[in-house]
Amino acid sequence: MRYFVLGAGLAGREIARLLREQGHEVIGSTTTPAKVDGLREFFDDVRVLRGSDRDLIADALNGVDGVVVSAGPPALFDEAEREIAYRAALVETAESIAGAVADAGMTGPVIAMSSISVYGSAQNDRDRIEEDGPLAARTLASPRNFQLMEEVYANALPDQACVFRCVEIYSENDPPVESQLTMVHEKLGGRLPFAHDALLYRTEVKEVAQAIVHALETGMHGVYNLAGTEVPLTISQRCDPIAEANGWPPFTYLGELENPTKPLSVDRLTAAGFAFSGI
Repeated sequence: MRYFVLGAGLAGREIARLLREQGHEVIGSTTTPAKVDGLREFFDDVRVLRGSDRDLIADALNGVDGVVVSAGPPALFDEAEREIAYRAALVETAESIAGAVADAGMTGPVIAMSSISVYGSAQNDRDRIEEDGPLAARTLASPRNFQLMEEVYANALPDQACVFRCVEIYSENDPPVESQLTMVHEKLGGRLPFAHDALLYRTEVKEVAQAIVHALETGMHGVYNLAGTEVPLTISQRCDPIAEANGWPPFTYLGELENPTKPLSVDRLTAAGFAFSGI
């Protein structure tokens, strides 16, 4: 089989590695020509294009059996900057992908990576966060543009699109959480944009790749939460002991970004035949 992966970041490279390990051919993409040679280690072919390059994407889809959209927006702290970047990386890319799929006549699955930010705090009065439950108000760039992106795929590709609502994705090579919090302490004055009781969900990139490959192989469509089966600690439960151990002042939880405080249901994903490995 032949697949196209838009985006060659942490998730895109791991998805490609797993697909190639299973004998598939994988075309990758980058927006930076200077990165092409380095990415040949992960992909059979690498195209230079942006998510908005509908014609170039349509060309890359010739003879392809499925698509994975792993490219996402950068981390930004300014809301105005976030709106511009999220709109381009999410909504405009989805519109381009949907158009390119139609142009190329590609009938296979289209897997897109969304975010649990679509929920905000809308279901925090419930026992679990379900895919069909209420979504956050569209007052902030992150939930608004992830929701708009999902709508593009649902409306344009209802029988092909599979959307995974992801939590934070990490790899075994990432710096430890303490190192990340050191930056928050030193550069941001110990201020975190989350609520203290938000659940700190994190999923290892290999688990994410396995779920996405499963979706490609089985032709899944619809919306699925992608998180571990264990309920994690809250942000304050994870961060406060680190501050205390290092003799820092307590972190300040601003609550600017609303996140679920209740467990995410993954029943729909397991019902689709995916077995979590607990990596």
